[in-house]
Amino acid sequence: MSDRTFVFLNHATPEDNAFATWLGAKLAAAGYDVWSDVLKLGGGETFWNDINDGIRRRTVLFLPILSTAAADSEKRGVHNEIAIATQVMRRGKLASFILPILLEYVAEPNPELIQLNYIDFSHGWATGLARLLDRMDKLESPRRSGPDRASMDRWLAVQGHLAGAVNDESSDHSSNWLRITNLPPVVRYVGTPAGRGVWDEFVKKSKPPMRAHMRLAATFAEPSEIQLEFSPDIPIKTEYEMPTQAFMDGKPPGGVPYLKGVDARRMVVDMLRQGWEAFALFRGLKKHEMSGRTSFYMPEGLLPGDWAHFVTKAGKHAKRKLVGIRGKRKIRYHFAVSAQPQILPFPRLIIYAHVVFSEGGVLVTQKNAAQRNRKALCKHWWNAEWRDRQTAMLTFLAKGTDSFDLPLGGVVATVSALPVQFEGPCSYVRYAMDDEAESNEEPDDFDESLADLDARGGLPDDDDEEDRE
Repeated sequence: MSDRTFVFLNHATPEDNAFATWLGAKLAAAGYDVWSDVLKLGGGETFWNDINDGIRRRTVLFLPILSTAAADSEKRGVHNEIAIATQVMRRGKLASFILPILLEYVAEPNPELIQLNYIDFSHGWATGLARLLDRMDKLESPRRSGPDRASMDRWLAVQGHLAGAVNDESSDHSSNWLRITNLPPVVRYVGTPAGRGVWDEFVKKSKPPMRAHMRLAATFAEPSEIQLEFSPDIPIKTEYEMPTQAFMDGKPPGGVPYLKGVDARRMVVDMLRQGWEAFALFRGLKKHEMSGRTSFYMPEGLLPGDWAHFVTKAGKHAKRKLVGIRGKRKIRYHFAVSAQPQILPFPRLIIYAHVVFSEGGVLVTQKNAAQRNRKALCKHWWNAEWRDRQTAMLTFLAKGTDSFDLPLGGVVATVSALPVQFEGPCSYVRYAMDDEAESNEEPDDFDESLADLDARGGLPDDDDEEDRE
């Protein structure tokens, strides 16, 4: 066993390269000798030419990384390495030779690994690493007291190849802030001789956005717009009127009831929220209450083919699916957005992107199922994917123009559909892999079997498995 010193990372290339590189560098920093074929990406001489011999004679611990990509039958190299490791474990009676790493739920993992205890990284890499290091310490896997410089240099070279480089050129960054370019000029306090209970109930349900304040209500709306919603026999009266900015600053004119600026701004935020929700529904989006947030999702069929068109920052015409179908069960994903108005440091809407799922026309609201669906679908949606879908949704909402209006009762708040841009003092240049290419095509990367994980069962939790060792 003295020649067995290496920890072998078995993984799918190139899909799991980033994780293998991260894990390999962490283990190397902890003092372990680690081998993975991603080391070839860092340049220099490859110190193992015969993988077969390396697994049979030099590996002390074989770590297969379980992922959807690795489970693909086309990944012959992955499965061949697992077969060799299984032979070593059985013939050498090395019960702890193979320790699977669960990167994500896998419907049909390699049958050689099903009965083995595993370390769960699917709920967080840092948590998984802590468990792995603890397990390796219990197994007494050989390690140095500190990292080997040559080993760390190899892993750093790989990370540099996969990641990229920082340079001194400035860079532009698109945000999720939409500037509110125009607020109605006047805020009114309106009231009615109707009973307090009747009035308060009306304010809560009124179409023109309003916010109750004592016996009155603050609103941007024209009184005639409110009167249309209220009883025609009971008049709506404007009690006070003031400039919007003075109201938000907490500096109303003489004779107008005083209200702290922070409380006034909260009222404005709430009225803008009501206007946003009315606008989203008017444009055909569907409302979905989430935990602490109200989102609006694109229903199937609202757009031709469920494609939304937009223009990229480079001026190119592009499109993205805002509703898609994945898997045999035809579960649909729907891109959704929510918005949070804010007043300081300047009036704006902060847009948040979400994905919701439906089956048979009914939203999937069970929390665990929704989370697993989202993880399966969005695991390869990096910043550019979310940004493009957000841009496509905003282009739809604005009907291809640069702005849209939030209805506030006969008046509007105008919102720019072009996100606020920020300039950074440096740039990050990502090194592209050979097979990378920009495309409008939608990758079919949604593992539908995750939707019914609870019903079908899956791999056991590693905490439950530790007692069986």
